[in-house]
Amino acid sequence: MLKKFTIAFTGLTLCLGAYYYVGHNKESKRIGLFDRKNPYSRKPASLPIRREVVQKEVKKEVKVETLDVAKSRLAKIKDCYTQKCNISSNDSREYDLSVGQSLKKELFSLYEQTLRNEVIDDRITEIGIEYLGVSDGHVKEAALLLLSTQEPSQEALNAITENVLDYHDANLIGLALMELEKYKTGEFDVVIKDSFIKNFKKGSLLVKEALAKGIYKFVNEENRNDYGEILRSLPKNSKVRKNLKATLDRYDYNTRL
Repeated sequence: MLKKFTIAFTGLTLCLGAYYYVGHNKESKRIGLFDRKNPYSRKPASLPIRREVVQKEVKKEVKVETLDVAKSRLAKIKDCYTQKCNISSNDSREYDLSVGQSLKKELFSLYEQTLRNEVIDDRITEIGIEYLGVSDGHVKEAALLLLSTQEPSQEALNAITENVLDYHDANLIGLALMELEKYKTGEFDVVIKDSFIKNFKKGSLLVKEALAKGIYKFVNEENRNDYGEILRSLPKNSKVRKNLKATLDRYDYNTRL
């Protein structure tokens, strides 16, 4: 009798041990899964995995704010440049800066919604083009970001070259060049090259310096000599010449590899 009891007790102990081990092992694997995730997107460890998947699926169904409503709100703010709005300011310059900041905020909000929901819509391109035309660097920056979510177009390219590259704000050049990378095809290459050369001849000094430093990805076999001619026309000790020479030397070195 005692022997049977001992065997039964041992069997029960083994079953409980196995149950605990399997359960503990599953929990360890589950926690390990969350630990390997990006900490900025990590869910609480107590959240069931299935529920996380459902939440992601629902999030994909969220629609971007009605574009007509966003466009109307932007237009109302833009009208404040020509119509006096209830904006606290000490002078006209501060007033214009406040209007620009409001436009930037609205455009950036639309950009985030568009990016999050992967929206492709011609109306977004139209909004981006329109607000590139505002003479405020902060507004242009937000408009460029908005255009970066959409497919390339001739109209958008023209707006970037005319309202950003031809503008005097060198801080926008880096972002503009990033956006222009998606236009590096035979169809658009000539427009981009002509815009660069035009700015090397007539652009503001700081814009020319930024372009000379940043156009490496746009130099190719077809336009290398054009940029070489620009280099030879620049003052020898100028920063523009130094930057452009470094860019062309880098291109020449890599083509010899």
